[in-house]
Amino acid sequence: MRKSGILEITAELFVLIFTIFLVYFAINKFSGIRKNYKGCYENIWFFLLTLMYTSYGDSVSEFLA
Repeated sequence: MRKSGILEITAELFVLIFTIFLVYFAINKFSGIRKNYKGCYENIWFFLLTLMYTSYGDSVSEFLA
């Protein structure tokens, strides 16, 4: 198999797995407003994951172009 083919498959799998995690955190975050809010850690993690996903998606699209 070509090296570029392996890199494309690896990048697609990583983006797919990361998308699943983002959907999970979004569902967890927006499933309901909790009255006993534990802190802002969930919001920080959700923001960081979204930021990493968008920056990684840009770098993958530039790499594969």
